[in-house]
Amino acid sequence: GEEKTYVQSHFENRLFDRDSLLLLYYDVNFLFIVRMYARNNAAEKAEWKTKVREIFRKKIQKVLADKYNFYALAPKPSTYAEGYMQDNLKTLIGKVYAPFDNHEMYVLALDQQDPQHDNADILQTLGEHFFITEQGKYTIGQDPTAQLQAAGYTQGASEQSGVDEWALLVTREGATYRDAMQQLIRAEYIAIGTGLRVGAITFAPEMMTTKYVVIHNKQIGAPFCLKGQPKLLTASEVVNNDEIYSVPKDCELYVVYQIDHKRQPPFVVSNQETLAQSEHNGYDPRFVKVSDLL
Repeated sequence: GEEKTYVQSHFENRLFDRDSLLLLYYDVNFLFIVRMYARNNAAEKAEWKTKVREIFRKKIQKVLADKYNFYALAPKPSTYAEGYMQDNLKTLIGKVYAPFDNHEMYVLALDQQDPQHDNADILQTLGEHFFITEQGKYTIGQDPTAQLQAAGYTQGASEQSGVDEWALLVTREGATYRDAMQQLIRAEYIAIGTGLRVGAITFAPEMMTTKYVVIHNKQIGAPFCLKGQPKLLTASEVVNNDEIYSVPKDCELYVVYQIDHKRQPPFVVSNQETLAQSEHNGYDPRFVKVSDLL
């Protein structure tokens, strides 16, 4: 019979938002349905349900394909996908969905009308961290594994990335941990004092090759990616510089690392025993393998 389609949403360009509603309205032959159920033929009813379900499924896919562009996503080796999604929730809420058994793969839906004029920016930013299928190549409801593998994706690569690399652990507890997290989100650099006093580090080969810094309170660890080569700066160059978060405050010389806020660490710190182990009650920064944090 006649069919009508309505798409309603509380927020624009958020297909997967809980307030988005897709309503398909059909005129059907009610007598046909009554007759079929009155005959109580289980096989006929099952066949009819399967047929109708497939009709609805294809119709919904067509309606969505006419209104949205769909893309499949999978993380690049340097990207921790779940952490990236959480950090960028404000931008991606309602646009990204994870319907697959492989939880590294996502579906991105963007309104073809581009109501906020930000679709291109979203795709460009995601493309720095994820493999993305080309526009029009992915159809919702399909398994995108083959397409993403063709783009370079390898399942589990992001989980294994960096496990043999070095990370610098820096302990902050109580209010100092919260303050450190707030400052590091804004800071461009982190400076660690050198020397023999508590809270400083001594020179070691790992100092030049470490790829991550982990701020922790002996129970929870927050990793940050580093980039470039570290520099040695004097206290006068470090103290009172708003771009640099420094610990401790009274060293003469600091090793300074640049924080890479564009990259997401490809791991989650889950080993509390590693966080709790160190000398001087745990306040000396130290280098550990990423694998020891997992």
